[in-house]
Amino acid sequence: MDKQTKFGLMYAAGVVAAYLGYKYYKNQQGKAQQPPPTTPNAPTSPTFQGASQAYIKNVKILQSLLGVKADGIIGPITIKAGQAAGINYQINAATIDKAIAAAKTYKTKPSAFFDFINRR
Repeated sequence: MDKQTKFGLMYAAGVVAAYLGYKYYKNQQGKAQQPPPTTPNAPTSPTFQGASQAYIKNVKILQSLLGVKADGIIGPITIKAGQAAGINYQINAATIDKAIAAAKTYKTKPSAFFDFINRR
């Protein structure tokens, strides 16, 4: 390879590297100006402020009965599992005991597949 070809390839590689560096810089600059994404009405941690430890404990009991991850937060996964168990109301401190009772009933209810055994 002659000297001119090497110089041309090195020049082209330098231009490409400068362009990619510029795009990376602009991308990082754009990210710095945007606020971090947040979800509305979502607590920032499992032990969010305003919830008592007894309520969080009851939520974890409910979640374990429903078969979802027991993290102490009633989110979309817990709500969907609750709806499958027949809990069609908003779960809060006043209704958590009722929801636990409904989840226990749902957990112990015989499945519809073996319903023919109970019929006589």
